[in-house]
Amino acid sequence: MSSLAGITLRATALALVVAGSAVAQSASIPLSHLDDAAPIPTGALRFRIATTWTRYDERFAAGGGTTPLGAELSVDSLGIAQLPLLSGVQSAVQALATDPTLRVSFGAVRVGSNARIATTPISLEYGLTRRLSVGVLIPIVQTRRVAEATVTGDAAHANMGFLALAVRGDAARQNLAVATAYQRAADSLATLVAQCPTRPAAAGCAAVNANPADAAAARLLALRFAQAATVLGTTASTAVVAPRATS
Repeated sequence: MSSLAGITLRATALALVVAGSAVAQSASIPLSHLDDAAPIPTGALRFRIATTWTRYDERFAAGGGTTPLGAELSVDSLGIAQLPLLSGVQSAVQALATDPTLRVSFGAVRVGSNARIATTPISLEYGLTRRLSVGVLIPIVQTRRVAEATVTGDAAHANMGFLALAVRGDAARQNLAVATAYQRAADSLATLVAQCPTRPAAAGCAAVNANPADAAAARLLALRFAQAATVLGTTASTAVVAPRATS
């Protein structure tokens, strides 16, 4: 009988140990990066850090389709609408080409872009009762957008180009020579227009007196050409852009 009682006591003790271990395991809160709606035992803490990433390179368009994220920054012609500081250059090129409708273009701009959003919520919860817990959630959100622009400056898309630093000095000297020549021509015509009516026998006055309106118009045209060449830059620091040879 005593042997049977001893076996019974040992079995009871083993059952209590197993039951206690199960209770202890149920009270522990395993770490997880997933949302967990399981209740927190009384007096227990649950700390969780979860990270999610979202990446996209398109957005919804007005018609219900999608459009590349960089489409809003892409243009078919990079001109004074995007670079208003070059409006004077366009006026100068129009004067040199005697075409007031000409629009300068440095080429088509294509922008590729993508965005990434990393969300890291940090939460800490404490179990007040078996069914009630309180907690705090700190969301950390990092957004990064990358854009890469490519300018297609070929003859099909551009009639202007940016000068390399090494050739700006030569370009400036050429512009200065053109501006100086036209300025001298304008000054010479101004002198003839002013003096020829009273000195018809002077050199060059026969043509001026025959058509003084054309002489005055030629003077103004030469003056505009001189001013236009000056706008394109007569020093290495100002000669930054120039018409393309094929334009």
